[in-house]
Amino acid sequence: MEKKAAPQVDIKKVLSHKAAPYDAVLTEKDAILYSLGIGFSRDPLNRDDFKFTYEYDSDFRPFPTNVVTVTQVTLDRLRVPGLPEFNPMMLLHGE
Repeated sequence: MEKKAAPQVDIKKVLSHKAAPYDAVLTEKDAILYSLGIGFSRDPLNRDDFKFTYEYDSDFRPFPTNVVTVTQVTLDRLRVPGLPEFNPMMLLHGE
């Protein structure tokens, strides 16, 4: 079996790319869906989770990693000159 060569990254093109600015809005619904999706409220009686899953909680807020999803408005933002095309579904993000 013949190995394929790894796609080449043109570092100069990638670093010189300037993405167009855009606005993103995080709604309460978005924040709640994200929090539920990452596992909050598995125990619906756990009041500690309410700050992430109940918009009328006095301490309601989005979970901090929610910002990662807000910035991914469109897959076009992942198309960068000098960066080989890839399937974003195969991308693992971490902090």
